[in-house]
Amino acid sequence: MASIRKRISKTEHKWQVQIRRHGRKAVSRSVLRKSDAEAWARRTEIALDSRDLGRIKEHLKAVTFGDLLQRYKREVTINEQTQKGERVLIEALLRRPVCQLTLWALTSQHLVQTHDFPERVILRDKGKRDIDYPETSETRAMRGHLRRYNEVLDAAEITIDPAHA
Repeated sequence: MASIRKRISKTEHKWQVQIRRHGRKAVSRSVLRKSDAEAWARRTEIALDSRDLGRIKEHLKAVTFGDLLQRYKREVTINEQTQKGERVLIEALLRRPVCQLTLWALTSQHLVQTHDFPERVILRDKGKRDIDYPETSETRAMRGHLRRYNEVLDAAEITIDPAHA
């Protein structure tokens, strides 16, 4: 936000406008009328914000949903108690086509479609080959656990700070 202050000298009164943005050089200007100062501040802030939006747009076009999940797995799932369950879910999500979409192209509809896949348990041997298994109370319990993990994911909010991405 711009700061506007009155500067009084021996010969004249002027209004000084200063706009500061994190990571940028401050921009300032002095004018004779307060209304001119306010108008210049609005125009300049809009111009600065539109440049920032262009940078953010380019960043969103470069980062995929899969990149975001990988970063979450690397930086957030550090607690050993939650690490295993979250990592399993993230690995499952990373195999979905939605992870190839850039954040710019990603819509809420894509995320809803991702969530609509039925919970299933895939058993694999050491060679990572699928193993057929009978439907039992244990596999039904595993599906219940997956549903609860999905509810946790639904409630999670992930935000991106372009300065740290």
